[in-house]
Amino acid sequence: MRLKQKRGLLLATLVIKPNDSPIRFRQQIYSVEEGAGVNLTITRGIDQFGQSAGSTAEKATVQYRTETSGQAQDGDDYQAVSGNVTFLAGDSQKAIQIQTVNNSFPEDKEDFSVVLFNPSFGTVLAAPSIATVQIASNDDAFGIIHFQSPTTVTIDEDDASNRTVSIPVVRTGGSVGSIDVSWKIREKSNGLIASSDFSTASATLKFAVGQSNAFLDVQVAADVTPEEAEAFTLTLIGVTGSARLARPSEGAVDLQVVIADSDDSYGVVVLADSTQQSISKNPRELNIKLLRSRGTIQSVQVNFTVTYLAVGVADPMSGTTSFATSPATATFGDGQQEVTVHSAISSTAFLEVRGSFYIQLTTATLPFTPLVSPKSPRIGSPLSVTVSVTPTVGNEAIGFTVSQATVPEPDRGQTSTAVLLISRKGAAGKATVNWIILQPLAGSLFDVNTDVLSRTGVVTLEDGWSYCH
Repeated sequence: MRLKQKRGLLLATLVIKPNDSPIRFRQQIYSVEEGAGVNLTITRGIDQFGQSAGSTAEKATVQYRTETSGQAQDGDDYQAVSGNVTFLAGDSQKAIQIQTVNNSFPEDKEDFSVVLFNPSFGTVLAAPSIATVQIASNDDAFGIIHFQSPTTVTIDEDDASNRTVSIPVVRTGGSVGSIDVSWKIREKSNGLIASSDFSTASATLKFAVGQSNAFLDVQVAADVTPEEAEAFTLTLIGVTGSARLARPSEGAVDLQVVIADSDDSYGVVVLADSTQQSISKNPRELNIKLLRSRGTIQSVQVNFTVTYLAVGVADPMSGTTSFATSPATATFGDGQQEVTVHSAISSTAFLEVRGSFYIQLTTATLPFTPLVSPKSPRIGSPLSVTVSVTPTVGNEAIGFTVSQATVPEPDRGQTSTAVLLISRKGAAGKATVNWIILQPLAGSLFDVNTDVLSRTGVVTLEDGWSYCH
């Protein structure tokens, strides 16, 4: 206060200094990514509206420190600091930097505090004098969702115990919060929802807090219609909350699901019974009839063997396989239920009456490679049949080469030999021929009882022989 005399009066001058200057944080909440630093601005002489409030003419100081007030932990999530901030004359703002820690733990959003305290003379703390620093959630704290394995899943409609398959879905990264994962199954050929093939073609899979594994159950809808194997795409299409679906480099969100061929879609192949099999004489063929039941989808090739069994031979392993020539295959066309194969019989084959052909199916195959190993086509029962050689086609063209032979009567006490040549049309296989000399008609001087030494006999045509005597 100053005194001054004027016109006999004593005047006093009172000087009022400016109010204490407020020191505060510019804002109350600061956000930062994990591992980054955050700058906090401290102002002097500025009110909460950004207007001047108090003097900045003098030097001023204030102290600060970090405090654990939320989930963030000193050392694990941020670097604790403390210090002094100095405002020189005329300074109205300063900044301090706090460094966060980039750890490897998936975490939700965390926070800690920075506190101003002990302002110098001529200043006063004003709100906000405590700032909250929020560290954003990181390392996919809520999880990255994908299939555990990208392997194709195959479901067997025909097997009641295997119509449902549980597919593991994983949540990598963090498992903060509960989430829902939506999924759909689409036909691979046209992208349509496969609602007719599966009991459920779209639904939601739930993960609880802390849960990192769950199973997605896919159940095929059973029917009795023969169907080929079909491929579908199971897709994870969305996630609630802050979780996310995996990127291609992180895991698969698409999975191929194959429903195996069902209800014998390509058929069960059998031989027709022996009454429907035959041997024709002209042309000389074995007519083999095959039947296909159940499914008749696609063309199917069937292989079989043909073995000739001579009279007295029962074991096919001891038979002859060279009598019937190609083809030894039969082909069913798409939708075809029966087929007859005409297998040529070798021109050199000698067929005995009561001999037989043993036919056995061996394999049934497709002319292409299906999506998965098919359960059909397959060989059913009967897989073998025996076709007997009848007199109509058996012992064909076997006999003497001449119809008459002349033998001179021998001198007394001597013998004469008559050589009769027997021939056959086929030379393959062994043939046994029985012969007998019959008594001529009445009036003949020839007597089979006194004029010949042997009335009966047997000759054998060995395999490859066309003639014998």
